[in-house]
Amino acid sequence: MKREILFVQYILLNLLLFFFLTANMEILITESDIHSVIKSIAKQLGTRQIRYFCEETTLAIPPQYGQGYIKGINFRDGLGLLLFNCTFNDETSFRYSLDKSHPLRVVFCQKGKVTYSFDPDQKRHEIPELHTAFCTSTETYDHLYEFPGETHVQFTSLEINRRVYLNKIECDISTLPNDLANLLQDIDAVDPFSYENAYSIALADVVNDIHTNDLKGLARKSLMESRSLDLFAHIVTQYIDDLNPQSKRVLLRKSDLALIIEAKSILVNNIQENITIPELSRQVGVNTTKLKQGFKKVYGCTINEFVRNHKLTLAKELLVGGSLSVKQIAEKIGYRNYAYFASRFKERYGALPSEYMKHIKHKVPTDEVIEYPPEKV
Repeated sequence: MKREILFVQYILLNLLLFFFLTANMEILITESDIHSVIKSIAKQLGTRQIRYFCEETTLAIPPQYGQGYIKGINFRDGLGLLLFNCTFNDETSFRYSLDKSHPLRVVFCQKGKVTYSFDPDQKRHEIPELHTAFCTSTETYDHLYEFPGETHVQFTSLEINRRVYLNKIECDISTLPNDLANLLQDIDAVDPFSYENAYSIALADVVNDIHTNDLKGLARKSLMESRSLDLFAHIVTQYIDDLNPQSKRVLLRKSDLALIIEAKSILVNNIQENITIPELSRQVGVNTTKLKQGFKKVYGCTINEFVRNHKLTLAKELLVGGSLSVKQIAEKIGYRNYAYFASRFKERYGALPSEYMKHIKHKVPTDEVIEYPPEKV
């Protein structure tokens, strides 16, 4: 009986120890070197599952804490990358507590969300999905990053040692806005700084390439280093764009994609109305410059080219249907001038609408009518 009690106590003690170790775990980081950071995390997670290859270090998350990986890469000129692609079983925090100034951290949350704080009041700031932030505190304050439990998080941190990186960009520092220039020159972390916003599609492409490329060896290292520089270039461009009023910002954000898709839907559903670009811009709530650039990036053609090609495609379908006259079709798709419609149709399909209709009525195969491709961008 006594042996059974001791066994139960042993089981309970181990269960308590397990819950103590896994619930709301905080990992303390006292180093800034990327490889040292990974080694410190591994030690506190109680694992030796670390893989080294040249300047890249990969840590597999132990199953008792979650799944996925954390990677660290060192580059020249004071730059480094920390990549999180993982799901923790419970809320897990990473506290950076350094006895010297913190690096400038430019972070990107591609999936999930991360909460961070860096001021003496430990005020929490959330970085939601598809948002970026860069922040730095004064030397004496910790940086805290909190990952929620049971949530897949894909998170990228570009770590910039300003003391080293400044030597590389010293000649170009005067081209930056004053607050950014001061931030990069603040090598002793005297002034705190924080910025957060939805990131642009250009930034999203770079972050995605960092996490998904499958290159090896020198090709991978070269690409990852160039993408790190791309990240910083794009975030600087985005920050400058964000200094403009909302109505004058031109960078297309991930959050703007739904509005671009809505714009296309409005054009298709109102093809006969000949909606102008300024009118479309007002309807979807995006300025005309961003609307035009975003539409071309998403659909590969200008708005006017899309409307023209859609009108002509619809005209061909209506001619094949045979229930409307050529004039009625022209009016239905928004052409008030029949001669102009006929000219455009012939440019695209190699025959006037009336000739095309005759081919259909006489059951001549439509592939005998020459069809020219839509106008290329």
